[in-house]
Amino acid sequence: MRNSLRWSAALIERERALILLSCLSVIVFAFLAFEISSYKFIPEDIIILRAIHSYSTPVFDTIAVLLTKGGGGQLLVIFDLVVLGYLVSRRHFGSATFWTASVGGASLCNYVAKHLFARTRPDLWLSITPEFSFSFPSGHAMNSLAAAGALLALTWQSKARTKIAVALFFYVVLIGLSRMYLGVHYPSDVIAGWALSTVWIALMTIAFRNHMELNRYIASR
Repeated sequence: MRNSLRWSAALIERERALILLSCLSVIVFAFLAFEISSYKFIPEDIIILRAIHSYSTPVFDTIAVLLTKGGGGQLLVIFDLVVLGYLVSRRHFGSATFWTASVGGASLCNYVAKHLFARTRPDLWLSITPEFSFSFPSGHAMNSLAAAGALLALTWQSKARTKIAVALFFYVVLIGLSRMYLGVHYPSDVIAGWALSTVWIALMTIAFRNHMELNRYIASR
């Protein structure tokens, strides 16, 4: 019992940043989920969407379509499989399991949440890339952040981790903005997707780190 308490305290101390991030993300997601469940309508969503749409141009249309293709669908699936294949080929089976659980679990969470809340898509204007599935939370936001977060966790020991983190941050933000620009998601959908994905990736990262540490401890004995 005493050892379990000591281990739990050490875990909280070691992973306090991720635990705090998870708690904050849970609060954000819970707030947005409550809002759409209670009212189905957040006035700020409409204001922000109309403001973004006011900057619509053919050039921005093309950029948004390219970005949104990179944040979901076949391209992201191919990327996920390439990373998985690389990890397996290098016999990094623990990392491969972490990667699969992170990106696969995020997709599953998104599917369940979409059908649980069953929020319809925005219809403020005719989108050039219409979507017909449920809206909340954004799958592109969740899946892009899951891939980015898992990739950052796997490269955390790299000397280039700051550059990697900045690049991945802009990738995730641009994917989210593209979904709003195209009029297929409310801002609350995107933010909720980021929040829920953050919770999932943080939990997977904590589990992965501690599993690897336990394996190192066992190997050293």
